[in-house]
Amino acid sequence: MQLNNLDHITNFIMAKISRIAYLLNSQRGNVILISVFAFYFIFHSLKNTFLNFNCAEKALKKDD
Repeated sequence: MQLNNLDHITNFIMAKISRIAYLLNSQRGNVILISVFAFYFIFHSLKNTFLNFNCAEKALKKDD
């Protein structure tokens, strides 16, 4: 699967935030890191669900 610009941007931001969290090495850093990972996985699952829904909708329209 080819990465689009949004994936590159998200990966870049995640790398920066995880670096900052590592430098902080505090409870707040861990919370930031966990929340970023949570956002990342929620975003990706929503995006994949939306893409699958679009594919299914197109397939159903082809049958008509």
